[in-house]
Amino acid sequence: MMSKTCIVSVGSALPARIVNNTYFSSYLETSEEWIQSRVGISSRHWIDGEEDTATLGAQAARCALKKAGLDINAIDGIILATSTPLHRFPATATKIQSLLNMNHGFAFDIQAACSGFIYGLSVCHAMISSHQAHRLLYICAESMSQLLDMYDRSTAVIFGDGAGALILENNPANSSKGLIACSLNSNGRHYDQLYVKKEGGIYMEGKDIFKHATTKMLSSLHDVCSKGNVSMSDLDWIIPHQANQRIIDYMIDKGDLDPQKVVATIKHHGNTSAASIPLALDSTPVKKGDLIAMVALGAGLTWGGCLVQY
Repeated sequence: MMSKTCIVSVGSALPARIVNNTYFSSYLETSEEWIQSRVGISSRHWIDGEEDTATLGAQAARCALKKAGLDINAIDGIILATSTPLHRFPATATKIQSLLNMNHGFAFDIQAACSGFIYGLSVCHAMISSHQAHRLLYICAESMSQLLDMYDRSTAVIFGDGAGALILENNPANSSKGLIACSLNSNGRHYDQLYVKKEGGIYMEGKDIFKHATTKMLSSLHDVCSKGNVSMSDLDWIIPHQANQRIIDYMIDKGDLDPQKVVATIKHHGNTSAASIPLALDSTPVKKGDLIAMVALGAGLTWGGCLVQY
């Protein structure tokens, strides 16, 4: 019998270093007001010293395990969504496995850029519902600051670092709690609109990505609600990928969404790619039974959404 995938707990981690907008105005032709008005960000966290994607991921994982009252021996495997692995190979998930002193099970990475959380959650659900695993540690961790050209005003001010982790486990299929619906999409014809350049730095066609993000995240929201046979008004929370506050505002206006239900943490996190949704989820006062829709768009282009009863 197929099982439902439920969220047992959520943990998060942010680097200690906080970078305010004044940092950029000290060497770039920009200002606090310009950055705030263009993307809605006032500060972001960047790794420093010994911090990296693996240490952030492990920190978020420990937080999620503590909240769940579990130790690492209760976990069957680790799946990590990241665009900023430590090396081309091996998988950074295996480094996190080592940091957590986990000597059993499996660990691997997936990559779907800013849509990584949605794609990875679908992979976790496939493994749990097919009984390949009972309980998974699902981590989204990013060190986006390591990819940036600090003199490119259009991208340097946007991205932040951080990690979120979920403990996921199977639940009886007849339970209301758990993952209800998922929607995954991609279109490689837009591959060249957002990517990391060989010489370093992120290339982004901002206007096109803005248009794709607003339309495709809204369509994903409608898609998962339709698949789950719920109306938009039934939702307790809507958590979009935190790419740009103007994108979130546009979605609220165009989709006629209740702004009190739409979570926005970008002001103090920046765009943390795959980590943005779990970071936002961990800062949201969700309660048992809440119906949550989460949507994202990322490079590729990739986009999608999921509907969960908490």
